[in-house]
Amino acid sequence: MATGLLSNDGHVRSWMIWMMWPYDAARTWLSTTWYDRKNFRLLLRIEGLLTLVAAIVLFDKLDYAEELFLFFFMAPDVGMLGYFFGSRIGAATYNATHTYVGPIALLLISLAMPTGEILGAVSLIWCAHVAFDRALGFGLKCGRTFFDTHVAQFDRAVSP
Repeated sequence: MATGLLSNDGHVRSWMIWMMWPYDAARTWLSTTWYDRKNFRLLLRIEGLLTLVAAIVLFDKLDYAEELFLFFFMAPDVGMLGYFFGSRIGAATYNATHTYVGPIALLLISLAMPTGEILGAVSLIWCAHVAFDRALGFGLKCGRTFFDTHVAQFDRAVSP
């Protein structure tokens, strides 16, 4: 009589192999593709590019003025001025203006206001700027130097 995972002749039951195939296939795919650290940078760039395209399309669909987009697109880079006061303050001000927290909070505030259209436009522009930086491979600053970012850590992890 067969008990457990083994059949009478000592082999693993075939139904058990069939049941484990999806798990093994998923584990193999994850370990050879996106789970590898070297691909995180590419994944962040693709995410940034798709977010940039989505923000631009939404900005266009809501029929905001293109001049507003051009005027405010580089505004989040004002956060780099904090580097005049040291790398820790610079990293904090840069990160405050280069995460999705600010633009999404501003978008939610604009939705709650009856006349928040300008805030909605600015939030989409801000989101597009952050996405543009991610698509170019720029990341959040870690505080030691300007070039020490969360994206650069992936590069150091895979370089010999």
